[in-house]
Amino acid sequence: MDIERLRRAEAAFMERYPGGFEHPEMIERGRGHRIGRLVERARTVLAPERFDDSERMAEDIIKTVTSSSMVSIYEKPAFRDLVRSLTAKERARLCSHVFQLLHGDAESGFDDLSAFLAAGKMAKWTVMTVFPFYTKPKEEPFIKPTTAKEIIAFYKLEGLSYRPRPYWEFYSGYRGELKAMMEQVSPLVAPDMGSFSAFLMIGAGAW
Repeated sequence: MDIERLRRAEAAFMERYPGGFEHPEMIERGRGHRIGRLVERARTVLAPERFDDSERMAEDIIKTVTSSSMVSIYEKPAFRDLVRSLTAKERARLCSHVFQLLHGDAESGFDDLSAFLAAGKMAKWTVMTVFPFYTKPKEEPFIKPTTAKEIIAFYKLEGLSYRPRPYWEFYSGYRGELKAMMEQVSPLVAPDMGSFSAFLMIGAGAW
């Protein structure tokens, strides 16, 4: 990473927004995303014990995606229609992959979910990463392709090979780079992965 660019971005951000994401303007910007409310909901409806009912869980998975302001307005109905078109056995498979991603073998869950959604042309980075982000926002990134590519280029993150179809190697590598960067800055600019990504984009002049 380019640590000097990161430090300059932090200094400029804190000068413009004293208090970082606790600054009134940043608080107001964040209201529309309702992160706190959606995190609370996701942690409740995507809890391990709720995966025993795949029909109910399939609807909760739909709502997790469609309630997010960060997922494209075009992707939301497409994802909803795909899930509702699945057979009962297919919905159970979908739920199993999401369970593994969140509560089991995350690597296999991620790649299996990507392959499953690819069959319905819905293997999108935003759809895939909304589940781990809302359940663990301080640890898991929400990946929007344009944002991720801008951050990688501006801060000179190495060893990451982006592809349109989500895959674990990139996800885990990008997450690792963001965590390493978060350790170099004040918690005021990195209260969670989503806010930190916004800070990085502002620093890159792309917000």
